[in-house]
Amino acid sequence: EACRVVYTAAARSIRTALGVSCRAGVSRPFHKLHHMQLAAQEAWEALRLPEADAPEASGQMLYYQPPDEQCARNGYDTLLEHEITAAVTACKAKEVRHLLERFTAKMLEKNIRGYERQFYIQRLVAAMLAVAENAGLSVNQVLADRQANLFETIGKIYTADQMQNFLMDEVAVPVMDLLTEFRQSSSSELVKNVLALIKQTRGDITLNECADRLNYNPSYIWKVLRTEKDTSFSDLANNEKLEMAKELLLTSDMTVVQIAETLNYSNVQNFIRFFSKKVGMTPGKYRKDYQNEKK
Repeated sequence: EACRVVYTAAARSIRTALGVSCRAGVSRPFHKLHHMQLAAQEAWEALRLPEADAPEASGQMLYYQPPDEQCARNGYDTLLEHEITAAVTACKAKEVRHLLERFTAKMLEKNIRGYERQFYIQRLVAAMLAVAENAGLSVNQVLADRQANLFETIGKIYTADQMQNFLMDEVAVPVMDLLTEFRQSSSSELVKNVLALIKQTRGDITLNECADRLNYNPSYIWKVLRTEKDTSFSDLANNEKLEMAKELLLTSDMTVVQIAETLNYSNVQNFIRFFSKKVGMTPGKYRKDYQNEKK
């Protein structure tokens, strides 16, 4: 009803200013701002319904139908598009190639040709490019110097092999390559920030505290550290504590008790056990051996 109020006022203004009638496409209800793009796509889908071209549709509101209902009525498979974009987002090249084969086969099966085929290819290309945009990348980064002739090339596709190779090699692969590079650089930056925070806190920080400080999910930080460093957060924090303990033992006159307090151990025995397990000797013996060796 709220949509109808807005649409009626807009349609009246358009009719007064331009002397033409208009139609409105309405998506399903969404409740989060980041779903706006999906809502806009659904509204546009509603305007593509066959009944939108009927004379009686002039000046009407058209409602989005779920993909399974739409796919039974036209040649473009929206569900398959979603599968393809999900595979591109996950950078699963083999799965993307397989899905594009299905897309091509369906186009041939339904005997979709000419401008209609171009339209469907353009739509899938736009959907795959949107994957990069949703990740915070620009289309210019994906297409580089090919942007001008990309859609011109679509008009010259005549065979199934040309269609599949174009969609895979010219669109899907560049998007996945850029996504992979972007994610790797982002994760490398995250590792640097985690290491810096551990050093800053002398290892006296938990994974959850680190995640809160850096605004990341703890499980994501754990996964990145496993992938890039083949280690855990607790191991990194303990190693930092160990290096700090060694430095204080060798360069200061602080007692073992004072060093344990500096590193926020609840009692000195916990510190001694930790140090002995890692180094193979007590903190006192470590300091004494160094001093003897120095003499």
